[in-house]
Amino acid sequence: MTLRNFFSEFISNKSYFKNSITFFLFFAAWGIWWPFFQIWLSSKENGLGLPNTEIGIIYSINSVTALLFIFIYGIIQDKIGINRILLVICSIITSFTGPFFILFYEPFLNSHFYIVSIVGSVFLSSGFLAAMGLYEAVIEKFSRAFDFNYGKSRAWGSLGYAIASLISGSLYIISPSLTFGISSLFSMTLAIILIFYQPIKENKLPKQKIFTDTAIKFADLSHLFKSSKFLLFVLIIFFTCPLYLIFEQQLFPSYFLKFAPENYNGEKIYSIFTSLQVFIEVLVLMLAEKIISIIGIKKTLILSLIIMVLRIGLSILTDDFVIISVIKVIHAFEIPIFILSVFKYITMHFSTRLSATVYLIGYIMIVELGQIIFSTPIGIFQDYFSYKTTFILLFLIILSTTIGSTIALLNDKVNSPLK
Repeated sequence: MTLRNFFSEFISNKSYFKNSITFFLFFAAWGIWWPFFQIWLSSKENGLGLPNTEIGIIYSINSVTALLFIFIYGIIQDKIGINRILLVICSIITSFTGPFFILFYEPFLNSHFYIVSIVGSVFLSSGFLAAMGLYEAVIEKFSRAFDFNYGKSRAWGSLGYAIASLISGSLYIISPSLTFGISSLFSMTLAIILIFYQPIKENKLPKQKIFTDTAIKFADLSHLFKSSKFLLFVLIIFFTCPLYLIFEQQLFPSYFLKFAPENYNGEKIYSIFTSLQVFIEVLVLMLAEKIISIIGIKKTLILSLIIMVLRIGLSILTDDFVIISVIKVIHAFEIPIFILSVFKYITMHFSTRLSATVYLIGYIMIVELGQIIFSTPIGIFQDYFSYKTTFILLFLIILSTTIGSTIALLNDKVNSPLK
């Protein structure tokens, strides 16, 4: 995929244009504040000053609520087919990001921790955490209905996140409230586009054209849940991805700031490296299909697990800020190839009719469940021990699972096209 092709379809396919802009604005609205959420929660100078135990509780509550919204969104979206009504609702919810954090979450979290955490989890899950999967699922359906490349459209989301992350550090230094306020502006723009801009091409295709004869029966699900290949896939996801996300989102931001040079602003440096990471992620996303076609789906999936192990392992071994900064950027190589190889592994080894269900239950929900189970204990563990001791624990679990995955994951089917 060339950069010219990356931009050219904007003109030729208006459905691609609208869905790409949707991705761009949603991830910009998220990326302007999310990279600093853990830092904001933990910082005593420029945040709420919460201990890691309470931060772990917040992440666990968020994951529980996100799990519920994933169920709700999935059921409703399957009923309405190719329709953006849920995206409109989500964009309206996130338009209140600024007022919610500034007027409610920040003033009352310390004094009414559990109540505010629960209410906050409803807001975060409905607008962002569970909504991300909804945006991806809906736009994937549009890509099949209106003939555009989903990966290219999704790359615009990463680009939006990268640009937002680039400016978020400077805004956070001035005031964290600015990041929440600008998130609202991005979301309001998104809501306006979703409501008022309707490509003519999308009005001409029957809404359910490509989704007939795909109803899933209870017997299908029963057979799936008894399948050893499904259970092994779930176990591999459960003991890698949730732990890695806890490392990346719950632990690494504060760990990074510990080593920032005293004569530089750590938050601003973090935002720069986050942006660099996501810009690289866009490029890797454009090359991911080629990587998978060369080395295969299983090997690509294992490669992404090795990158998880590498990042955590390097964090254990070094105190050098330059190397820690490189560790931050390496994340860009893991995300695109992991997500795409998971998609393709599911498509190759499970019935196409069940692929969405396998992705929802075997990946999205298992990741959320893992974060529910692990976030609080790991937060408590880190409060009692050091970052590096916690990293060693995560490293050993993910390394063991990665080694096991070389046997447990199914080999690529010889005659199956890698697409």
